Amino acid sequence: MKRLIVPFIPVAGVPSPREVMPLLETVQKTPIDVNPWPQFVHDVEANVTIAHNGNAIFLKYDIVEAHVTARATTNGAVHQDSCVEFFVSFDGILYYNLEFNCLGWCKAAYGVMGPARKLLPEHTVNLIASATTMDVASVGNKKRFAWQIVLAIPAALFCYHNISSFKRVKAIGNFYKCGDGLPTVHYLSWNPIRFETPNFHRIEDFGQIEFGA
Repeated sequence: MKRLIVPFIPVAGVPSPREVMPLLETVQKTPIDVNPWPQFVHDVEANVTIAHNGNAIFLKYDIVEAHVTARATTNGAVHQDSCVEFFVSFDGILYYNLEFNCLGWCKAAYGVMGPARKLLPEHTVNLIASATTMDVASVGNKKRFAWQIVLAIPAALFCYHNISSFKRVKAIGNFYKCGDGLPTVHYLSWNPIRFETPNFHRIEDFGQIEFGA
């Protein structure tokens, strides 16, 4: 099981993604480079940067891929798009799944694995602020899209918990990159997944995430 220490950054309140972006540039990137199901061949590059300031979690995903799609909106089929994901559990039993397409639309749910999971209300999902940039370059006869999304996720988003501060909080979770509806289907994770078929909802395969003081 991998272990990740989430650094504390000294910024007040819940700053916008663009405000926090320069601080995230000083934090080490974490590769999302495990291909649990190698039958899905891909040429995707994915990294995540994570930090917190007590009040909010900040995520920055850096992605390079050959195809980009964004059709879904709030609580839609975001996993069919160019998608990055953050799954986190604060008690080791129930977990939140936060899925974002390259335009920042989010699907968010909570519960145990299976049909009993509850979508978070749209007004709660809308607490997340996002900022996206995208560059396009031709490599040989192929286009490559390099896109970045920065997310500010306030503690209030985790509405089934009363989180007064993320300082010293211990959790488990995983980071993902996928694109179920893209021409090149792919599934990448931070922590390895031990299962025969694609399934990100494997809490037993989450890694350790510890928030610094």
